[in-house]
Amino acid sequence: TANSVAIKRSNVTNNKSGIPEVMSHVVSDASLQVTICVHGPRAQRPATVTLYRRTSAVRTTALYGRSKIRNWWGVCDVIQLGKVKVDAGTLDAEKEGRTENALLIALVCSREDDEEDGGAVHNGEGGGNRRRIGRDGVEIVGHDDDDASEGDDDSYVENNKEDEDVTSDESDASDSSSSSEDEESRHRGEVILLLATRSGLQIKRRLQISTLPNFSPSIGMHPSTYVNKVVLAGIDCSTNRMKMILLNIRSGKVVHDFKCLTKHSERNEVITVMEQSPAVDTIAAGTSLGRVHLLNLRHDVKLFTLNHSRRTKTGVVPVKVTALSFRTDGGAQRQGLAPLAVGRDDGDVSVWDLTPRDSEEDDDREGFGASKKMGRNKRDAQRTLLTTLSQLHRGGVSHLTYLPNEPLLLSSGARSNSLVMTIFDSPDHSGRPLRSRVGHSAPPGVIRYLHPGSMGGGILANASDGTDASSCQILSAAGPRERTLRVFSTARSVLDKEYSQGKGLTKRARELGLEDRTELLLPEIVAFTTCEARNRDWGDLVTIHRDHAMAYVWSTRRGAQSGPVLRQSNWNVSAMKPPPPVRCHATSVCISSCGNFVLVGTKGGVIYRYNIQSGIGRGSYPRDATAGENKAKGTGSGVAGSLDRTMRILEKKMRVDGIAALEDDDDDEEMVAKSRMEERRKARLLLARHDGAAVTGLAVDALNK
Repeated sequence: TANSVAIKRSNVTNNKSGIPEVMSHVVSDASLQVTICVHGPRAQRPATVTLYRRTSAVRTTALYGRSKIRNWWGVCDVIQLGKVKVDAGTLDAEKEGRTENALLIALVCSREDDEEDGGAVHNGEGGGNRRRIGRDGVEIVGHDDDDASEGDDDSYVENNKEDEDVTSDESDASDSSSSSEDEESRHRGEVILLLATRSGLQIKRRLQISTLPNFSPSIGMHPSTYVNKVVLAGIDCSTNRMKMILLNIRSGKVVHDFKCLTKHSERNEVITVMEQSPAVDTIAAGTSLGRVHLLNLRHDVKLFTLNHSRRTKTGVVPVKVTALSFRTDGGAQRQGLAPLAVGRDDGDVSVWDLTPRDSEEDDDREGFGASKKMGRNKRDAQRTLLTTLSQLHRGGVSHLTYLPNEPLLLSSGARSNSLVMTIFDSPDHSGRPLRSRVGHSAPPGVIRYLHPGSMGGGILANASDGTDASSCQILSAAGPRERTLRVFSTARSVLDKEYSQGKGLTKRARELGLEDRTELLLPEIVAFTTCEARNRDWGDLVTIHRDHAMAYVWSTRRGAQSGPVLRQSNWNVSAMKPPPPVRCHATSVCISSCGNFVLVGTKGGVIYRYNIQSGIGRGSYPRDATAGENKAKGTGSGVAGSLDRTMRILEKKMRVDGIAALEDDDDDEEMVAKSRMEERRKARLLLARHDGAAVTGLAVDALNK
């Protein structure tokens, strides 16, 4: 997604500071093989445009000088208007006299403060027409007395053949201290028309919305069949209510100021998304308070409103609408449906049927719009909620698109780093996931290859150790904000998946009133180890977690945590009981080469050994670390074939009427010698333990099977 991509200014031709920047908007064209990115520093609003041809940066243009950037001028939205024919010589001197296709883009810009640096006003030849030229040399239009024609049939390029062609790279150098206090120059929004070819960028015109000085636009769209016109939506700073206008990008005039939403809006409510419907003159507008308004632009009429909310512990609260998309396939039309998908910031997607359902059957089933002559009963009729895709994207929905003439909905997450395709083929109109591409929504903490050849795993894979494409699967453990374990295939992306930690976690989290299922997952994974020697018989992956004493066995074949929990018998599993002490928290893990045993190192310096199939403890290093536990249970040393346990059993059998058998003097001396040897051995073991030091690494050689 564009919001999560960062680039370095060192890669941009006109900036060498090396400060990382964040992309806010991306527009691409497949025929021209170009991509236009709007980006800026994280602490400022984006005000820089970079042209990419395939993967190489071709040109970078700064939209504003330093003074305007300080005044928080920046790009709010990008509108792709189509392609036009331009003189290639204006952008590249080597192509003088040639024409080529150019991508025409409208950049919706606004500012957030009251300070403004005005442009200079110049008189044209003859003194009749007043032309304003900005400091970057680009003509500024948008006055009340602009006498430009408003004809809709002329193309944009034909109207601008005699415009001055200048580049905007000089905008950084133009930072003079003079400022104009003219009321016409005090505005909060403007539209910048940008031409992009394969070899260059050019700012064609700046359309200042000076007739509405208090209007601050935040989003825009180009309605279907509206030539040279765009719809801008934002907020009126004088009333703090949402506002929508129709702007002519050729003359710079505000054609119409829509009033249909003024009386229905609340303070600080803004339009967050707009979408063109299949019906001409009708659009859908979503707001920050969970409302979706269907509007008729020609008659300035609000047709109806869809409301969205969610239940919380404190009550019902509205949600923010983040994406809209209309379905246009023939299957929906044959069923008499007009579906509209609404994406929300809580991760749900609501699918509505816009066909009015009132007491009287509609004759023509007009689902997408109607004229102003429509009866009030149809506008007030109920619309049906077909289905809700709950928690489709954790962290909110970023974008929705119904594929043309297909019952397929493509959605992307705002913070989930996921792309999901949903198909609607059920008789009850419900949707099911068809395909998905999901990655980590937070930086991964541990990453390594799953089973790369005979080297036993690691972060490198090459042909010399037997690695091929079938084994190039990467295990990746997410950080504390996500706490998932995923596998990525470098050969086939369809093999990518997330390892399961239990069924119905999303539903369970919803029942408990949690925001998502993250709180029900295991803690952050700090290390894991694999061994494919016995992966067909039992688990072959073991993980340890931050501030957690127990280790967990996973199966890479099943893609789930399906093995036993590796723990000592005196450790409490229930969260209602005291947890194991901090010195028992796992810090390192390793599987023996035979695939039967797991070694887990702890903060206290003790290494525990477990059987990976049963999860039963099989001793520790040093050995006396588990002696107290086994003694309390009356199991001796707890090690199979223990010599001490065998000697005690034999002594009990040798006793006669409670009197022990007499031993010779030689046997006494031998027992004393053995006792001294045992004391010296225990003394050496005490020196070998890791008292007060955590075990940070473990390895088992191939001979210890």
